[in-house]
Amino acid sequence: MSPHATVADAGSDPSLIRATALHQRAVQENAGGHAARAEQLLRRGLEATNAAGDHTVDGCRDERCRTVSRLLATLAKSTVEIHGLEPALVIMNRALEWSECLGDPELTAFLVSQRALILFRGGRLAEAELDFAAAIENIHASGRDLVRLLLNRGALFVEIGNLPGARADLSRAASLSRQLEYRLFEHVALHNLGCLEFTAGDLPRALRLMHEGMELDGETQQGIAHLDRSRVLLAAGLPEEADAALAEAADLFRRDRCWQDLGEVDLTRAEVALLTGHVDDARKLAGRARDRFRRHGNDRWRRAAELVLLHADLAGGRPAARLLPHASRLAAEFAAEGFAGQARTALLLAAELELDLDRPSAADEMLHRVGPVGEGDPIAVRLHSRLVRAELLERGHRLPQARRQVAHGLRELAAYQAQFGGVDLQSASAVHGRRLATHDLDLAVRSGRPGSVLAAVERSRAVSGRIRPVTPPADDRAAELLAELRRKVEAASATTTTDPASAAADTGPTIADLQTELRSRAWLTSGSRAWQPPARLRDLRTAAADLDVDLVTITQLRGRLGAVLLPAEGPLRLVELGDAETVRGWHRRVSADLDVLANAGLPPAMTATVTRSLRHGAAELGRLLAPALPTGDRPVVISPPSTLLALPWPLLPALAGRPVSITPSLSGWYRAHLSLRPRAPAPGGRSAVIEGWSVTAVAGPGLPRARTEAATVAGTWSPYADAVHLATASSADLLEAMGTGRLVHVAAHGVHRGQNPMFSSLSLTGGPVFAYELDQRGRAPEHVVLSACDVGRSTVRAGEEALGLTSVLLQLGTAAVVAGVARVHDDAAADVMQRYHAELARGRDAAEALALVTDQVDHPSPFVCFGTAWSA
Repeated sequence: MSPHATVADAGSDPSLIRATALHQRAVQENAGGHAARAEQLLRRGLEATNAAGDHTVDGCRDERCRTVSRLLATLAKSTVEIHGLEPALVIMNRALEWSECLGDPELTAFLVSQRALILFRGGRLAEAELDFAAAIENIHASGRDLVRLLLNRGALFVEIGNLPGARADLSRAASLSRQLEYRLFEHVALHNLGCLEFTAGDLPRALRLMHEGMELDGETQQGIAHLDRSRVLLAAGLPEEADAALAEAADLFRRDRCWQDLGEVDLTRAEVALLTGHVDDARKLAGRARDRFRRHGNDRWRRAAELVLLHADLAGGRPAARLLPHASRLAAEFAAEGFAGQARTALLLAAELELDLDRPSAADEMLHRVGPVGEGDPIAVRLHSRLVRAELLERGHRLPQARRQVAHGLRELAAYQAQFGGVDLQSASAVHGRRLATHDLDLAVRSGRPGSVLAAVERSRAVSGRIRPVTPPADDRAAELLAELRRKVEAASATTTTDPASAAADTGPTIADLQTELRSRAWLTSGSRAWQPPARLRDLRTAAADLDVDLVTITQLRGRLGAVLLPAEGPLRLVELGDAETVRGWHRRVSADLDVLANAGLPPAMTATVTRSLRHGAAELGRLLAPALPTGDRPVVISPPSTLLALPWPLLPALAGRPVSITPSLSGWYRAHLSLRPRAPAPGGRSAVIEGWSVTAVAGPGLPRARTEAATVAGTWSPYADAVHLATASSADLLEAMGTGRLVHVAAHGVHRGQNPMFSSLSLTGGPVFAYELDQRGRAPEHVVLSACDVGRSTVRAGEEALGLTSVLLQLGTAAVVAGVARVHDDAAADVMQRYHAELARGRDAAEALALVTDQVDHPSPFVCFGTAWSA
């Protein structure tokens, strides 16, 4: 509000006093997101001033004209939200007419800034920019109206890509808000600065600023905060989390018929559906958004909805000939309105459609119009550009250049993933490269060259493991949340078996609430932006020969499995396997059998039946995967697709008794191999302490044999290392060991959380340790042994990256993790683990020791060696 527009302006006229009071209430309702309530109050105010008609000279009184003009300007703001742009502009022009007789340049500036905001909301950005510029010349130099104007013009500058102008306006607005103690406006400025950083491509910083601004007052501000944040989450590769934020925004907007904002929610949800492959949902939502924008006269947003709808139509298989005219029209309309980024997106789509119609010359012309696409463009646009250009080069039989385009795009994706400081977002953001990675592998498979296939797989597989980890800064709030989460989980575990009612009566945030806030805080950390390229084929060849191991990469393309074999001796081979879903079906059956056999007190007859079923399933898996499994007794390193990482590989007949290491990527295996210090062979056993390293054996509660197991492990290593046995270890004890030791053994209950893998956990005294906490430490031991149920399992993200306790440890630099991929009976786990450490202490490596022990025990073991074959 202008400092000249106070209640005192109304003088002693009761009708103007009432109208002014109604206006102030309406301003609050608009700020709170209740445009319809504001509209009702404003119309009552106009009735009180008898201002139903046009302004006339005879009826001109300073106080009345000032009051009416402000009532109309605020009514126009409500109207654009409810009824659209044109009715709002009609009302706005009436407001300016009522102010003409006053000759107050500051009031006129305020009204012009209001018109600029209405034009901005209606999608007429060039006109809005002109009005903002005109208003700022006459606005009060330090008042609330100037802050509001700077916030709105800063948001407009973000929208049109004028980032220096946006940064200047928003930073000034934040500074003025702090000086004037306008807490709400300061938070809005921070949120809009977050939007600026999102446009600039710094997603962690965008999330940090939006996080600071989430304490906004008023439901509309909260709704807008959720809407904008959802766009950042979507760009970060978290479609489910983005959709949850959109649902909250929609509830807030729907209460007061904020149709423009609801349209934007529908459009963003359409993008979520498109990214996750729900094409029909994407078409429905984009179509609904288009119709809503059309009804409200917002051509700019109507075109944006049409563009998403065209992408959904293409993904749904609609004929290219029907879509191409619309894509070309949209490209021209965006270009005419000055929206270069959206024009390029439409042109890329048009070029792809031209290729579908087998018109490469026309596609080439479209790409020429697109021009260079670089770091300033969204990652989705950059990768789409690489894909379309690669396809065009293929049509011209320029396959080397096509492969270079794809490889360059995947390098851009790796750099994009490296901006995030946590494993969660690093792995999630891989979703943007699915089409490009699939095309890369398709090109390689069609070439028939095993080396090309191997290189294509390594370019896109487990990229997050190639990113240099960072240690996030200390976060007192996160520490409080973790303590509360641990308490809640421990209390729930203790009470659900004894008194379920007391667990239900627990007050405060739920476990899910605490996990959500902790994950959100982890997203705020910026990454190192440093990543390593995949291993070169010649380096993998050399390592295979030097270590005398056979390397295998299993591929998955269009539902079919294949493999590249890189033996220690001999040429590379490319083999076909079979249907991926058939293999996954047998995998599920084998895992279920292992889970059943883990039950104590199983009747002998049932044990025999399930054991036969398990052997049959393992034999079927062995038969289906046989062409990929080298013959002989040489150690094998296998890099399978993420969906097959948790397969119990040592139980396959072809691998029985053989040292087997399972790795998310051969590049990861190679880096782990290089990271390990050279070891002197120790034939015949060890006789001296290994200098400079320690072993920590940790026991968790609730396992009868855990303490004995941990004590035995520590005793096994005590002649050779600084061995520590923690019989009642807390979470702090384990985290300390993880940060200092070279070998850590954990005998504890474990849980893999499929829906929230960062909170997969190990149960310790006083509460669990979560995968989330390991990621926050930034350091991990060389070798970790998890003698716990199913913590070797992982959740496969939409971008084919795996996430769980084991994958977090590997990505933090642990060379080898031995963990179970199914449930295991406590006695069986203790038996295997004690034998395993005895073999390690004799000088065997992890894969050799596990293979030997698996053969020695008389029960099926679900333990797998992940990573590389570590040795002491």
